[in-house]
Amino acid sequence: MLVREIFNHLDEKQIWGRRGQAVVRKFRCTTGRRQGRIVAKIAQCFAAPN
Repeated sequence: MLVREIFNHLDEKQIWGRRGQAVVRKFRCTTGRRQGRIVAKIAQCFAAPN
């Protein structure tokens, strides 16, 4: 776990979701190409489509 994952300045909302039986941390994109979607990593909000 990196410090930038805990303290981010991108206003991405941290939420909890399930991956199988485990509860994991996920993020809701507030900006970028995937605005409004839930992703596993903050970087996915701004990633290229391919």
